[in-house]
Amino acid sequence: ISDKVHIDIYMIKANEERDFHILLTSGLSSLPMNVPQGAENQAYAEIYTLLPADWKLSQEDFENEDNYWPIRQLKTLARFPHLYGTWIGEGHTIANGNPPQRMSPNCAFEGVILLAGYTLGQEFTFIDAGEKVISVLSMIPLYAEEMDFKLKKGRDALLDKFDKYNISEITDINRKNTCKKKFGLF
Repeated sequence: ISDKVHIDIYMIKANEERDFHILLTSGLSSLPMNVPQGAENQAYAEIYTLLPADWKLSQEDFENEDNYWPIRQLKTLARFPHLYGTWIGEGHTIANGNPPQRMSPNCAFEGVILLAGYTLGQEFTFIDAGEKVISVLSMIPLYAEEMDFKLKKGRDALLDKFDKYNISEITDINRKNTCKKKFGLF
């Protein structure tokens, strides 16, 4: 609950042409974010995530945090810049709490990175709303080691690891941790 902005999550369910669900925030862009000087064209954003077609999305399913955490994370991220007078943009990593905690009991993700999406195509990276342009950012869950790696080596180094291990934009709670020692930590 926020007195700054109202956030909804739109769900576009998987279909015959698309084997994943799209969850998209609505409300983050209702107010401009407090962007640094020179980044005024990034003052408005919305966030989405892609979930596998077998992800449980009923209201009853959401009583289980293993199913609900992506929605909770989207809502938290969409409120974050307005609650704290800051901004979120492409390449930003955000931990799940301080200290970071697992998103749910069934997965070990402890944070996310926001990226320009690639699965939905270039035309889904922004919305031209006439008086403003809204960046559309993809929320990719991260392991703690991946967040640390990104902070030390940068976004591009982490994306190189994603490419090396063929990490999809579609959330996979069982995906490899690209920064564990056996996968080449630092």
